[in-house]
Amino acid sequence: MEKRPFSFICWTTFFSLVLNSAYGQEASSTPLGCYKDSSDRTDFSFLSPKSDAGEYVGACVQECLKNFFRYAALRNGEQCACGSKFGSFGEADEHQCDKPCRRNSSQICGGAFASSVYDTGQKVPGPPVGLMVNDVTETQFHVSWGPPTASNGVIRSYTVTAELTKTFSAMQLPPQMSWTYTSDVRSADVLDLHPGSEYRVSVQAVSDQGESVPAQLFVETHIGYPLQPGQPKILMKLVPDGRIVIQFSEASSDNGPITGYRVIVTCSIAQLNENIMPNYYDAVKKGITYYVAAQLDADAWMRNFTVGDGLRYGGFDNVRLKFGDECRPEDVLIIIGAVSSRGNQTLISYSNSNMDYENVLVIRRTSEPLKEEGLESGLIVAIVVCSVLLVLVVIAYFAARHFAPQRRGASRMEDPQEMSLQGPMIEVENYGYLPEEEENRVDHYDRLKKVLWDIPRNFLDIKDVLLGSGEFGPFMKGTVLQNSYPTPTSVQCIEDGALSSTTKRSMLKELATLINCGTANHANVIRLIGTCETPDMLYVVLEHHPATLKDILLESRTLERPGQGFERDLSSVCSLPQQAFLQIGIGISQGMAHLASNKVIHKQLAACSVLMADGMVPKISNFGIAKCNRPNTIADFTRWTAREIFRSQHFTVKSDVWAMGCLLWEMAALGGTLYQNIPTAEVASRVMRGLRPPHLAHVSDDLYQLMLQCWQLDLDERPDFSEITASLCELINDSETHLDWSVVPGFRYEQYSSELETSLQG
Repeated sequence: MEKRPFSFICWTTFFSLVLNSAYGQEASSTPLGCYKDSSDRTDFSFLSPKSDAGEYVGACVQECLKNFFRYAALRNGEQCACGSKFGSFGEADEHQCDKPCRRNSSQICGGAFASSVYDTGQKVPGPPVGLMVNDVTETQFHVSWGPPTASNGVIRSYTVTAELTKTFSAMQLPPQMSWTYTSDVRSADVLDLHPGSEYRVSVQAVSDQGESVPAQLFVETHIGYPLQPGQPKILMKLVPDGRIVIQFSEASSDNGPITGYRVIVTCSIAQLNENIMPNYYDAVKKGITYYVAAQLDADAWMRNFTVGDGLRYGGFDNVRLKFGDECRPEDVLIIIGAVSSRGNQTLISYSNSNMDYENVLVIRRTSEPLKEEGLESGLIVAIVVCSVLLVLVVIAYFAARHFAPQRRGASRMEDPQEMSLQGPMIEVENYGYLPEEEENRVDHYDRLKKVLWDIPRNFLDIKDVLLGSGEFGPFMKGTVLQNSYPTPTSVQCIEDGALSSTTKRSMLKELATLINCGTANHANVIRLIGTCETPDMLYVVLEHHPATLKDILLESRTLERPGQGFERDLSSVCSLPQQAFLQIGIGISQGMAHLASNKVIHKQLAACSVLMADGMVPKISNFGIAKCNRPNTIADFTRWTAREIFRSQHFTVKSDVWAMGCLLWEMAALGGTLYQNIPTAEVASRVMRGLRPPHLAHVSDDLYQLMLQCWQLDLDERPDFSEITASLCELINDSETHLDWSVVPGFRYEQYSSELETSLQG
């Protein structure tokens, strides 16, 4: 009995909804009136004549709402149209909307030349159309889209989101990344993804009413190389049978699945060519020194494997090993390949070719004559000689200990002075050790290797592309094999054996500076990946991003570069929104705060010293050993230099704050040169007399006030970088316009002069 009232309410609600649907009485549809229309369909797009949506109000409203349109219009009693605006031809007289709806005569559905217009309640835009993804690689893809059919107002921007849904990585990856683009952008490169992972890619249109329903699809990045497998363990050599029993461990990969293993046999250390992996018979024909003996499944590591058992594995013949003078048992090398396959992709990482043959059981036939008898006799003689020498060394050791106290006593009698350290004391950085001058080069980077990745030379590929010049050597473009896939890098090549002791000390000091700040993986500081040492060269490997903030600022000038890459909005002087600029400023301030917390003074902060990663992520560079000048030029930072430095005072963190104010002005000027009408030689004297960058017309008072605070004469009055970050966060979160990019009559960009910011390299 207790359930009957609830059941009655449910049935009543159900029938009410059915009746409302049947007679078009949806509460969400709001009548707006009778409006003139035209055959050119300026406001509305009429549905197909076969559609029954125009037969009553509710059906038309629901059809338009289903397609994300804000307005529904009914005409001539039976036609339904949907649109994002209404009333372009003005309001019609009520008597012009005189046609009753076909299926509900109590409702009016427009007239012959007018439409009854209803608000569906849909406020935000519909989803972007034509979402496509192409050019997929291991770490990025290109996404494109079209504007939504139902705009429901002015589209202000688009938000692209990549959400991680599946991955093979054991590392903690960002679950979601988002990027915002202006309304005239229709495509973007989505970067910094993880190999072998699935992402849900969505694009949303943003208007003043909010974000649209997302258009979305799933994308799988290409797999990357597995981690290098360990060396196989040799359990037994069956020489007479031409077999070797091995055991190998399970391989792993953060970049895709492990789908199998490959066994490679060679009788010498061979440089494997991944494009040429022959079976035994092809290797013999072509004179290749290695061959594939077996292709095994993913669980093969769980059991021992016999190389040379004469069976066939995965299309490869595991032929019996033929030992002889050209290929002795101790010369055979077994290499394991970890195979990762998905779709039409297959990537294989191979173990190294160093074999450990200690404690290996070797079985021979007792009747088989041994060819090494003479060698074994020589070894026996050598062992006897070594034993005798060992006895003599032990006797000499005890004799020396017996007479040593007498010599020490005599020495003290002859020289009663206290012992002291001889030679000069050299101050050494925490992470570096400076050797004394010796004829033979010694490994003086032991301390550095404890905190840095010592990159194997074969992991580092240095291109013949000069990126710039550093104090201790050129910067070359390169890639490093990191987590089994190539990462773009810049590589400073230092011929440290040719450096003087003073220069070497300076180099180690600059390297230590970068180690302190560049190994913490701060999002806004250039990352020091590691070092690679060879007998002749020290390679310092840094992450590489080709574009600087200066490049981005100059490129954003829409009126100077219309129509390049995409159709630009010529009603705006800049292609990037205010939020993007303020967010870049916040990132720079956070990066500088990180340097300051590590007692690092930059001294060269400017837009050209900030690299841009993933399009809009700033990374502080050009400090420590990362200082780099572009080819044939030297950057001149006079225009960013604090007033107190011109008065012969020392650089401090507050000097970098002054430069931060200049950088904010440089950003607001879209890369324009500070004090552009003043020769560099006069800048110092003019700044000391009170010259400051001017208040630009499109910059708000609050933002310029922050710049002025950075230029306070009293260092204690200047904010620190954490306070600058907080101020920029307040600006980005309020509703004010702090950078008005609207085109106004007479607008001119601040002039950029490369000659005033650089000097030719002599």
